[in-house]
Amino acid sequence: MPYHLGFNQHRHQNHLTLENDRIITLADVIAGEEATVLAIRGERQVNSRLASLGLTPGVRVEMIRNSGHGPLIVTVRGAQVALGRGEASKIEVRRREHE
Repeated sequence: MPYHLGFNQHRHQNHLTLENDRIITLADVIAGEEATVLAIRGERQVNSRLASLGLTPGVRVEMIRNSGHGPLIVTVRGAQVALGRGEASKIEVRRREHE
C-alpha cells in the first residue's frame, strides 16, 4: 500500500499553480535544486528501502546529479544517496524556494 500524507490539494485560493509550488517526482528535480519529500508512492519493499536511506515525508533533499539517464545522486540528511530512476519516480516532492 503506498504511503501518502494528506496534504490539502488546494494550495492557492484562486487555484493557480506556480511552477515552484507544483508537486513533481524526485526524478524531475534538476541538479542543484532542493525539494521537500511529500509522499512515497511505492510498494512496501521500495518504501522500506527508501525509509532506510532517510527518504521520508518532510525531509529536504538536494539533487546532486540528474543527467536524464542512469542513477540520480541526492543529498539527504547529510549523506549522498544513489537512487534508480524507478525509485525516484515514486517519490513525490515539492521544489524548495531559495530563501
